[in-house]
Amino acid sequence: MSFFASFKTKIFSLFLAIAMLFAFFAPVESYTVKDEENLLMSFVSISDTHIRSYANPQEYKQATYLVRGLKDLDGAATKPDALAISGDITHHGKDTEYLPLATIFEKYPTPEYLVLAPGNHDFGNTDEGDYNEYRERFIENYNKITGRTIENPYYVTVIKGFFFIVLSSEAMAGTHQVFSEAQLYWLEHTLSQAEQQAPGKPIFVFNHNPLRGTNDVDTSWPSGGTPGAQSDEIMAILQQHQNVFFITGHLHDKLDEDRIMTIDNVHFVNTPCFHSNDDYGTGYVFEAYEDHVVIRARNLLKSKWRDFEYTIDLV
Repeated sequence: MSFFASFKTKIFSLFLAIAMLFAFFAPVESYTVKDEENLLMSFVSISDTHIRSYANPQEYKQATYLVRGLKDLDGAATKPDALAISGDITHHGKDTEYLPLATIFEKYPTPEYLVLAPGNHDFGNTDEGDYNEYRERFIENYNKITGRTIENPYYVTVIKGFFFIVLSSEAMAGTHQVFSEAQLYWLEHTLSQAEQQAPGKPIFVFNHNPLRGTNDVDTSWPSGGTPGAQSDEIMAILQQHQNVFFITGHLHDKLDEDRIMTIDNVHFVNTPCFHSNDDYGTGYVFEAYEDHVVIRARNLLKSKWRDFEYTIDLV
């Protein structure tokens, strides 16, 4: 790293630390799970954090929101095992945006596991450019931030015996997604592996875009909300398995009854945008029990539960 780049990094870290100080010391209201005695695992799902560069101080709000959210998680009576972000983690997929992201997770208390699913903004939000450049940048920063190693932007993490499967576009496709045959084969194989190794347990699959026919995507964003041509193919793979939760973001829609729905064997969960609209700061707390999963919506910035709770029985 050059002297100039190193100097900029140090200056940014100082300004970020000062800005974050106020967010981190804002009061929290500690929360509890529904049934601590029988809880097997819990995690928090957020989406569309859109972390931006330090070049513009006005863009610090995305970073301060994330820090405040981490404080809420750290204040929980039963701390979550993981934090999952369902895409558009950064706003342009640049190194200058991964820098504040890494700084936040390094300096502030974070759940043991981070599940990061790339979205269209993490690949530049365009259908032009060098996909491999964004791909390698995501992998490099994932490995740095989590301390774990992946070789592809799609991967699987097992947390306390529960499978967390992350999907990723493999081409520059604007707001859509393109999946290789290798990834689709891997998805089918990994879902089967999860059922064999953890029978009866929920399987959590993360993808930035909702599938066609789910979460009101066809009405709210008919031109760019779904993955595109391969949406039905992914649906067919998912439907061959039981207890699958398909968790997405991308829509920036408000919290309403269409955000969680079940179609045949699969439960589709669309997460509100963390940084904008009326629901800014809202995420889901997932609680996994022996025979059911509880999903509750919580505003992590205000440390308040939303009037939104689902209990989904396992088969």
